[in-house]
Amino acid sequence: MLAGKEGEPLRIKVTPEMLKLNPEGHEYPKTFAWESFYYDFEKTVILRAVYGTARVNELALSRHYGVSRTVAGDILNRGAEKGIVSRDEKSRWFVNPLDERRFRDLYEVRALLEPAALQTAIDHAPVEFVQGLRSRLLRTSEHFPDVQGAELDELEKDLHIDLLQWTGNIEIIEGLRRTHCVLVAGKHIQRAIRGMTGIDAFMGEHLEIVDAVLEKDHQLAKARLSAHLLASSRKAAERIHAFRSVNQMESVSYLVS
Repeated sequence: MLAGKEGEPLRIKVTPEMLKLNPEGHEYPKTFAWESFYYDFEKTVILRAVYGTARVNELALSRHYGVSRTVAGDILNRGAEKGIVSRDEKSRWFVNPLDERRFRDLYEVRALLEPAALQTAIDHAPVEFVQGLRSRLLRTSEHFPDVQGAELDELEKDLHIDLLQWTGNIEIIEGLRRTHCVLVAGKHIQRAIRGMTGIDAFMGEHLEIVDAVLEKDHQLAKARLSAHLLASSRKAAERIHAFRSVNQMESVSYLVS
């Protein structure tokens, strides 16, 4: 009872709706500390990688972002999953170089393995899954270039990773894993040169491939994928040259040449 008030206290059941929370039983999206810093880290490392390798100082990385060593380690581990950094036998972290030669080599691997993976993925990927890829491509095309980098990353992942997973050939998938860094690298290099409006609208090429997959036309799908990879390889080499011609390698607190 409150002072100056008589009678029983009024008890009101507090519901999630009153607090503007999700109804009971709905899960909240999980977020991790490293996610707030990873995009900036990825961009910085990739734009340094076009000049060659560098040592990553984990302690300096944690100080740069004002986070714990654990969070810095999570950032690096995520970078390792994307193929932009790697760890040696002494547990030292290094930037994986992304010069013209490595881009060319990685695209050569993709040109050999991706069409082979697509050959069998076409027969195993559920129609609903492929239709979902098509819907996302159309939706993004409608408001391009007003899109977030994460949307473009997902579209690249849709075609070049998730669809190809249906091949069932683990050895091909493992071989392609080393090439995934080029999927995110091109985006950062393009933006550094021309800004967001300079990002290639690759959705049309992806859509042609996806349509051939839906039609179960193996040869056409593989031919379109091969043409897409060849064009992407040429553009990548041109972008790296253009980037270095107008930029100088910048000093970064946690990267040591």
